[in-house]
Amino acid sequence: MNEKIAQLYQLGDPRQLEGKKDKQGWHDYLQYGFTEMDAPELIDLVQNKSLSKSTDRMEVWVPLYAWRILGQLRAVEAIDPLILMVEFFVEEKDEWAITEMSEVMGNIGQPAIEPLLNYLMDRSKSEMARSVISEGLGKIAAYHFAGRHEVLNAFHIYLSSPDPEAKNFNGLLVCVLIYLDATELIESIRNLYQHGIVNTAISGEIEAVETSLGLRQKKETPSQGETYTREDSKIGRNDPCSCGSGKKYKKCCLH
Repeated sequence: MNEKIAQLYQLGDPRQLEGKKDKQGWHDYLQYGFTEMDAPELIDLVQNKSLSKSTDRMEVWVPLYAWRILGQLRAVEAIDPLILMVEFFVEEKDEWAITEMSEVMGNIGQPAIEPLLNYLMDRSKSEMARSVISEGLGKIAAYHFAGRHEVLNAFHIYLSSPDPEAKNFNGLLVCVLIYLDATELIESIRNLYQHGIVNTAISGEIEAVETSLGLRQKKETPSQGETYTREDSKIGRNDPCSCGSGKKYKKCCLH
């Protein structure tokens, strides 16, 4: 084990680290001297499932540091290994990994678009895993303006033949498209709703989506004496999120 890798076993809880932060609010790990030459060892650390499950309060954080560094290095060779780990992290309900995989992909950028789309189209994968991947595509479009058109084209490919059994995933995908202000895909979004294959408890009704995209004026608040009736039951902030992540709604799809 080289000295740089050895340092990762001594860092402990990342919330305790101080110093320069990147756009994700992560510590600047490249200051420890990591380069693209370290990518293979860092990939091995991310794929080390025993580390992710460790009860040791120091070494359990090592995979997290490894994937963050790979993202900061924009390590293209890490794309496929990271994608392969997504289902494992979802099965383990590893909230840190579920949240940060999309950020790592966002950092790596455009080379990740095609393999992410391939995963997105694979209906054998879980809805939650595919949602992580869709968020990764969204972050690429957000962080690399030159890649926006390519990302929206990838989403268009999926929406041209959406999975009718993946209502939760489709709802979360609509949330990503709202985040990207993807008015270009409004007809494809409407098609999801017309076929009834969206969990509206996640993404809202089509009127709300169109309003969020600036394509419809916001409805006036009902005047005193009028009653507004919601067709779907509303998810409480502390209820389990309907996307299946295992997290509370306020810490998941509410944002």
